[in-house]
Amino acid sequence: MAIQMDARTIKSIGVFAIVIALAWLAWVIWNGWLRYERLRTPTTTSVKVGAPLAPKAATAEYRINDIIAAHLFGTTAANPVKTVTAAPETRLQLKLLGVVASDDEQYARALIGLASGPPKSYAVGHQIDKTDARLHAVEEHRVLLDRAGRMESLMLDRQRLEPTSSKTGL
Repeated sequence: MAIQMDARTIKSIGVFAIVIALAWLAWVIWNGWLRYERLRTPTTTSVKVGAPLAPKAATAEYRINDIIAAHLFGTTAANPVKTVTAAPETRLQLKLLGVVASDDEQYARALIGLASGPPKSYAVGHQIDKTDARLHAVEEHRVLLDRAGRMESLMLDRQRLEPTSSKTGL
């Protein structure tokens, strides 16, 4: 079903569409201009972006005690953990290859190698494979082993690094 229109009706529809398009374009331009004017006109609450801040060092008052009380880098334990200082060296055929010492026992680990087999990572309280010892504590350079209530220490090997060549400029 086709509706027949004469040339005058088609021309009127075209003119009407152009008028609508021009009105919409005028509205977009007007709103853009208003936004531009709002941004350009300074108000009492506006802040210039990129402007340097006024120096406050002369008037700044630092409350040192508040900063110290914030404990920005953590705190030390109120009751320091007592460590065993005199523990004889163990006679077990073990080799301490590495440690992760921590004040919190759940993060402390020791890498211990047996005489046979690959090394294994142990946490505090774990039984050392093929021995009667449990890992009691992990310190910076040694671990403490509990063997039926008796403490023994296993030290890290201290290998000295020596230059392999006396030549310089390599």
